[in-house]
Amino acid sequence: MKPYTTPDQRWQAVESRDPTATGHFVYAVRTTGIYCHPGCKSRMAKRSNVEFYDTPAAAEAAGYRACKRCSATTRASATRHSQLVTRACRLIEASDPAPSLDQLSAQLAVSPFHLHRLFKAETGLTPKAYASAQRARRLRAELGESASVTAAIYDAGFNSNSRFYEASQQLLGMAPPAR
Repeated sequence: MKPYTTPDQRWQAVESRDPTATGHFVYAVRTTGIYCHPGCKSRMAKRSNVEFYDTPAAAEAAGYRACKRCSATTRASATRHSQLVTRACRLIEASDPAPSLDQLSAQLAVSPFHLHRLFKAETGLTPKAYASAQRARRLRAELGESASVTAAIYDAGFNSNSRFYEASQQLLGMAPPAR
């Protein structure tokens, strides 16, 4: 037997905000013109104002719009955010020197504040910290392959030896004279 087939079963799922009912049906509220998933945390509607639909497309065809709290558009938005951060990461990795936040946001056509907030939420790092980590990764790779330490330093994106030696303890976990 298929779950949530009767209006009473569906209303019970809405009242209990049953997350397992999500995907089986949506409910629409006549007075607001909005449809929600059963597990939505939005304000509870009166039963007399509620209609049930099997799919979001059916609710939209009836003239309802998606709830901003629980709609599939939030998942689409999260996907867009992930793609934006991924593009930002690729731009940082491909650039030498690393682009500033303003340059990066201009290339991605978003505000610097928005990019910084999304980047930190997705990766746990700021764009600048990510760029520093990439430079450290390049340095480790270059140290193993380059003929000299100086060549590796410049190939990794450091502008001078002093900049490298300033950050070497953090990057390598040891002081430069240590062997």
